[in-house]
Amino acid sequence: MQRLSEFVIKHRAAVIVFFIILGAFGAYLSMKLSVDSDLLKILPQDDPIVKQYNRFISGDTSGGVTYVVLQTDDKTEKGKENLLAAARDIYDRAAEFKNIESFVRFDLMSDLGPLGLLMVDPAELASMRNLDQDLTRTVQMLVNHDFSAIRSLGQMLIGFEELKALVGDESHEDDFINFVRLPESVPANDPMVLVMGIRLDGPSSDVSYVKRVIPGLREWITEISKSHGVSYGMAGDHFGTYDSHKQVNDDFILTTLLSLAGISLLFFLAYSSLKITLCVFSSLAISMFITLGLSYMIFGSLNIITTFVTAITLGLGIDYGIHMITRLSDGATR
Repeated sequence: MQRLSEFVIKHRAAVIVFFIILGAFGAYLSMKLSVDSDLLKILPQDDPIVKQYNRFISGDTSGGVTYVVLQTDDKTEKGKENLLAAARDIYDRAAEFKNIESFVRFDLMSDLGPLGLLMVDPAELASMRNLDQDLTRTVQMLVNHDFSAIRSLGQMLIGFEELKALVGDESHEDDFINFVRLPESVPANDPMVLVMGIRLDGPSSDVSYVKRVIPGLREWITEISKSHGVSYGMAGDHFGTYDSHKQVNDDFILTTLLSLAGISLLFFLAYSSLKITLCVFSSLAISMFITLGLSYMIFGSLNIITTFVTAITLGLGIDYGIHMITRLSDGATR
């Protein structure tokens, strides 16, 4: 330990420059470090509850659909035309964004996921006749020898045939209007909206995929929507994963900076010395950047648990800083 101290004192300028360079390199690597907010990756994959949850996620009702909600405050026919023009542009230029797999249909029946949840358009079904038919009532009529039930059964069969014709009609299957949904009436207190559903070619549970694709998708849609004078919002599994991941990273950066600033302020209030405060702040910052840089090189990312590495580093840095300043103060008074 004495030899190490003598070496550091003798070559203090070189040691300081070395750690400054190492800290700068660590700061560069730490900018690439991200926090993986997926808790499933840190849980045992063979656990029955985890397996059940994975099955539920893979078969959820939203089916990995990303919803794009175009909106405008112009509730006139012109505003509606702008919404449709922007949606048409997104639909026609989908090949420009290679991660778009398909669009979700919103016509008669729309498949919204592997669980088989369907959206039925009531406007289409309203065109069918005999909507007041009741099979139970018809059977009771037959039991009571009311042969008018035969006519009701015939009308019911006609209704089924009409429903079959509606579902099987593929003449307009690829029409753009089948892939958008507008409100039936103009909202009084809310903006005019148009909804589109997009299926991406990757799973929403893959944070690295979502982190790469969603920003590009937002930039692409922003460019199109601005050209038509409308705004937009996004929702769905992919955007939810991206938003939670971004929030965790922002919180991690904010708490780290606040911790550094708070510790430096405490040292300044305790010792009333700007020089000591700057020394402690720079030492803590360099050690933190080196630690985060090593974390990126070794692990690639942090998870919810390992984000405490920054708090541990800063805590150890506080204790070591107090110890060193006390030793230096004692040595200076002797």
